[in-house]
Amino acid sequence: MLSNLALFLLSYTSFLFVLCHILTAAFAHITLRRYKKRNEKTPYTIEIFLLAGVWSAVSNAVSGNIISSILYNSAATPQITYAMQGIYIATGNLTFAKYMAGTLTNLADKIISAVVSFAGYKIARAWN
Repeated sequence: MLSNLALFLLSYTSFLFVLCHILTAAFAHITLRRYKKRNEKTPYTIEIFLLAGVWSAVSNAVSGNIISSILYNSAATPQITYAMQGIYIATGNLTFAKYMAGTLTNLADKIISAVVSFAGYKIARAWN
């Protein structure tokens, strides 16, 4: 989230995409808080971190696609990725390919982030 704020300040991205990442963080927080309410004594598991990552990826993809569609007519990035090309070849629908490629990229990014976050959580618990 702070990295996107820095990108906005350096004119590399729109401020609305910073809001998109705030929504992503909110979904992760809600997921972790709901787990803690149901399992007060149990420490977090990798599954809950992965679930938070999935919810974050979906919320980030949907809100990012909405912002991109409304403000930039779905052309927020000029490049076409390999994922977008592959999905387009398979489906023949460029709009679907663009949105699905962004969703898959978000999913991969958030899952990696969830694993790294879980490792940090386990290290912090070991020190306490």
